[in-house]
Amino acid sequence: MLTNATQFLDASVKKYPNKIAFIDENDAISYANLQIGAKKFASYLLNLNIKPNSAVVFFMPKSINAVQGIFGCLYARVCYSFFETSLPAKRLNDMLSVLKASLIITTKEHKAQAYQIFNQSCKDQNIKIILIDECLTTSINSNLLTQISRTYQATDALSIVFTSGSTGVPKGVVKSHANILYFTPTFVSTLKLSSDDILANQAPFDFDVAKKDIYCGVYVGASVVLLTQKDFIKPTALVDKLIKFNVTTLIWAVSALCLLSTFRVFNYKIPNQISKVFFSGEIMPLNHLKIWQHYLPNAKFINLYGPSEITFNCTFYEVPKDYECIDTLPIGKAFYGQKVFLLSDNQKQITKVGKIGEICVSGPNVALGYWCEHEKSNEVFIQNPLNKSYFERIYKTGDLGKLNDNGEFVYVGRKDFMIKHMGHRIELPEIELAAQKLAERACAIFKNYKINLFFTGICDESVLLDELKKNLPIYMLPNRLIKLEKFTLNTHGKIDRKILENML
Repeated sequence: MLTNATQFLDASVKKYPNKIAFIDENDAISYANLQIGAKKFASYLLNLNIKPNSAVVFFMPKSINAVQGIFGCLYARVCYSFFETSLPAKRLNDMLSVLKASLIITTKEHKAQAYQIFNQSCKDQNIKIILIDECLTTSINSNLLTQISRTYQATDALSIVFTSGSTGVPKGVVKSHANILYFTPTFVSTLKLSSDDILANQAPFDFDVAKKDIYCGVYVGASVVLLTQKDFIKPTALVDKLIKFNVTTLIWAVSALCLLSTFRVFNYKIPNQISKVFFSGEIMPLNHLKIWQHYLPNAKFINLYGPSEITFNCTFYEVPKDYECIDTLPIGKAFYGQKVFLLSDNQKQITKVGKIGEICVSGPNVALGYWCEHEKSNEVFIQNPLNKSYFERIYKTGDLGKLNDNGEFVYVGRKDFMIKHMGHRIELPEIELAAQKLAERACAIFKNYKINLFFTGICDESVLLDELKKNLPIYMLPNRLIKLEKFTLNTHGKIDRKILENML
C-alpha cells in the first residue's frame, strides 16, 4: 500500500537505476543516485531529531540538489516549502513567520543573502540556516530511515505552497502525500505519459506546476530537464535546448508558452519532437494557441484547470485540431475520481447549460487547508451543502463557471477580488494594502489581463512603485499606476469600482 510519495522513487530505482532522472544546467543524476542523495539528506534531518510533519524551507533556485532535498524531506517525514530567492525580504519573512520552520536550507551562493534577509527571524525563532552541500554529504542512517518509514501516513503533509492573502499575509496551502498518490497516477494515465517521455520543467519550484514535472516524471521513470529563468531570456537558445535534449512534453504556464510565440521562435527552429503541450494558470489566448498548433500539428494540446488549494488540476480539455467556432477554451471535465460542480448563491447545484455558478471541487486532490490558519481554512474548505448523509469536504474555488452544450465546464471569471495573473492567484486587497503605506487610499482593478492601481495622496507614481517593489513579488506589481484627486463612492460608501473600470 502506498503511504508516501518516496515510493514513486523507490519503484523507478528498481526499474531504471541507471537512467537519467533530472538534468540541470550543471549536471545530471540517475535514479539510483537521486535516491542515495535523498536518503543522505533525510539522514541529516533525522539526526537533528526533527519532528514529523514539521516544515523545512528551501531558499535556493531549482537544481538537482534541490530535487534530492525534496525527496529527502519526504523520506524523513517532514514537509517542505520553496522560497524564491528574488522575492522581497518582507514577503519572505512573512512567509517564514507563517511556517514556523526550524531549518532554512540554502546554497553557498545564497548563504549571505539568506543571513541578511532572515537574520532577525533566525534570532527570534531559533531557526538554523544550513548549506545543502552539508546535508548531502551525510552518511545514510539506515536504522533511522527504517524506523521513520514504519510511521508513514498518507495524510502526512508533503509540501506548502504560498498564495496571496487578502490581509496582506501570504497563505500556505498544505498538500498531503495522499493528494500526490492519487493525482499523479491519474494525471499520467489520463494524459498518457510514459518512461519514454522527456519533460522540460519550466516553473520554479515555489510554483505548484513544477510538482507535476517532478512527481509525474519520477512516477513513470521519465527524464526531467530543469529549465532556468535565464533560459527564457533568449527564446532561440531555449528552443535549441528543447531540441538538444529531445524534449517531448511541456507542462507549462500559459505565459511561458506565449513568450515563445510572441518572439516568433518557430521561425528560427521548430522542436518537432514535442508531442504533448499541457498548459494552465491563465486563459490561453487563442491567437497564441493557433501559432503553437500550426507549427506542432501532431502534438496534443491540453487545457488544464485547478487552483492552488487542490492538488494541481481538477479538469482537463483536449483542444481539437479545428476550433474556429470556439470563443473561449473550455476547462473541460473532471479527472477520474474527482467531483467538480457548480453552486448557486443559495447553495443549490447548477446543471442548466449557460447558467453561471461557483466552481467547487470534491475528492482526493483537495488540499489539507492553510498552514496554521484554521479559520481561513474553514471559510473555503467546507462540508458539501448538497450532501446531507455524511461528511464530504469540498473546496469553494471562488471561480465562476458555466456548463456548455457538451457538458464541459467553461471558466467565466472570479467571484471576489482574487485574480489570476502571470499564472499566480492574487488577492487584489493585498496590493491595495501595500500601496496604502504611502498612498492615502488605493484600489486595484484587473482588466484586459493587466493590474491597474488607482490611488490618492501626495506621493507620486515612481515613489509608490519603488515602495511596492520592496513588498510585493514581481507578478503582483501593477502594470499601470493612476493618480486621482479623489475616489467616487457608491451608495454603500465604498469605492465605486465600476467607474474605475470604465476609465480604463
